[in-house]
Amino acid sequence: MPQGDTSTSDLPEDRVTRYVQIPDKDAGNPAIWVTRYLAVINAFGAGTLNDMETQRATDILAKGCKRLTGHELEDAAERFMDPIARVVGEDSILNLSEKELLAVGEAMKQIDDLRVTDDVKKKWAVTIKKVIRLQHEARTDPCKFWAYVGRDSEDGNVFKFSPIHLDFFDVWNDRDFPNSLIMAPPGHGKSTNLRGYVCWRIGKDPNRRILFITDSTDKAEKEVRAMKRIIRSSRFHALYPAVRLLGRMDDEEDSKTRFTVDRPNRQSREPTLEGYGIGSRINGNGYDMVVGDDFSPEDVRNQGYLRTQITEKWTAVVEDRLRDPSRSEIKVICTPWHPEDTANKIAEQVRRGHLRRWRVEIDRFRIKDDKDGLAIPIWDRFPSDHFEDKKIRQGEVRYSCNYRLEARRAQSKTVRWLKYYHSLPNHRNTLEKDQYLFSALERGEKWLSIDPSASAGKDSSDHGVGRFVITEGDYCFLTRCWFLHMGPGAMEDWIVNELQTEVSRPYKGVQIEAQGGIKGMVSGWIDNIRRKLRENGYPLADDIQFLTTGTRMNTGVRQNISKMQRLAEATGILESGLIRIAGIRVTEPGKMAACYEPIEGSELAKLSEHVLTFDGTNRSDGVDMLTQFALTHRHRLKNPALPQDAPEKQRKSLGPLHDSLVTFLNVTGDEQTTYSEEDSFLNAGRRSLWK
Repeated sequence: MPQGDTSTSDLPEDRVTRYVQIPDKDAGNPAIWVTRYLAVINAFGAGTLNDMETQRATDILAKGCKRLTGHELEDAAERFMDPIARVVGEDSILNLSEKELLAVGEAMKQIDDLRVTDDVKKKWAVTIKKVIRLQHEARTDPCKFWAYVGRDSEDGNVFKFSPIHLDFFDVWNDRDFPNSLIMAPPGHGKSTNLRGYVCWRIGKDPNRRILFITDSTDKAEKEVRAMKRIIRSSRFHALYPAVRLLGRMDDEEDSKTRFTVDRPNRQSREPTLEGYGIGSRINGNGYDMVVGDDFSPEDVRNQGYLRTQITEKWTAVVEDRLRDPSRSEIKVICTPWHPEDTANKIAEQVRRGHLRRWRVEIDRFRIKDDKDGLAIPIWDRFPSDHFEDKKIRQGEVRYSCNYRLEARRAQSKTVRWLKYYHSLPNHRNTLEKDQYLFSALERGEKWLSIDPSASAGKDSSDHGVGRFVITEGDYCFLTRCWFLHMGPGAMEDWIVNELQTEVSRPYKGVQIEAQGGIKGMVSGWIDNIRRKLRENGYPLADDIQFLTTGTRMNTGVRQNISKMQRLAEATGILESGLIRIAGIRVTEPGKMAACYEPIEGSELAKLSEHVLTFDGTNRSDGVDMLTQFALTHRHRLKNPALPQDAPEKQRKSLGPLHDSLVTFLNVTGDEQTTYSEEDSFLNAGRRSLWK
């Protein structure tokens, strides 16, 4: 029995101690503890021990087994029962260590009964040899280790490797270059595979001390938790049976951000692995490896001071935590955000020869385009259409960062162009086919999007309001906008009046910006608007949806940085025409083609100017109204320029109006030439949206 345990002092000695006393020579044998536990269960069944005595005895055995053998009692019960019973008819053979597998093989040879026929013996002898060979390879090759132990985070199945994942491991395991930087697109298995590589290194060398850096403490905690699950798993234990997590009973910390495994250098102050967010206070100075997993947040794209702060933290704090730089390692994976973020500075220093023992791999993981301008996937999980959709929704700058791995500086003008539709039924340039669109807009789903002003002061912004219509084909149009300079009470009445104008064509919902100081005002608006609509007898008062949008904002000039970030997020949506703005068809004498422009002097022309010239310093008015709606509904909106997934004859019809609208929108580029230099650029090599 473990020394110093007094939990049974208040119980009769002959009723408990007989079941928990373990001879010194057997104290390290998990099977003995399991045998004693079975004796306790049998004693309880026979009535020899009562409930309390059984619980006390079980607690003592569980603690003693963990402390003296390193195994949880339940795990020991599974691992140290009859070896043949554990594998015959079971799929758990991969969970056994080589020593256990050899024991099973020997036990098979000695048994001659109905449980194990000669054919079964031969089958299992071959299987055991194969498993032992697999385990030898897994301990040698990190890719094979991850295939043996790891599981896909999406479906829990064995991780399906692609050539790029094998390339990841080749870079990390390159002994000639212990320091490495890999840039790869998001969602392509960087973190998942790096997690497997780190666990393999811990299994091979439990003495290794690793500092794991991410962009936030929350992510660091998740990674630490995931790696602890791997190390506790039966398959990891099968490969490295001596490597176990230590805890409080071992005088080691096992927390959200760090853990230690049983290792020869138990006197080391630093744990086996410790995770930090890059902004945290990073302690310790005895690490053998630094792992950086996307430690620069997206905010560095627009915040120069943050880029500088993170780079200084990395070079002056993180790298200085390595015990012996001549023998240490650094592994960095990331997606680039800015030409001067930390990862790109590392790459530049390596190119100039200022950093030695570094391997930088970027080009082999880019998403490149073929001769037709279509994306070439590097993992079969994502088809080319996935990236073509990203090009449209993310815009050129963001797509180039995320997938081409070409970080670009933010432009002074975030949105370069907008797309319009002909909106005047009685204009001389109105065509017969325009009626399809006008009919679709009459029947479409209407929304109001509002960017409220906190006051009606002389220097305050206007309330920016937009009316959006989403047709039954999920095409979106901004049909009207208002810039209203009035107090909160008058604005509330204006919304009520607008909502109840046409019962036959009601609004589906209202989306209102509600952040900072206006959050309470907007909450009061919603309650009052519903109440006033009911009092006015509006029959759909309870059916209108109210959505509130909050943006991450701080104080002073940084508020406009957040507005710029949101506009940058919406750039791809606006430039690709996922939201069309009411305008006019313009023709030039002697030209066959037409272009589209905002209607001169209209409120939508004013909004267009605000969007195209917004640089984070001028008044935004309706810009937030537009971007909040675009970002909220972006996954719903369809682009008429992209072909549908199914062949035309297999598409499900949504009615003749929808079919006519699709026909109207899908015009091939061969039928149109433009006199607009901008339109010529937009339509080159792709389908044109409008004729």
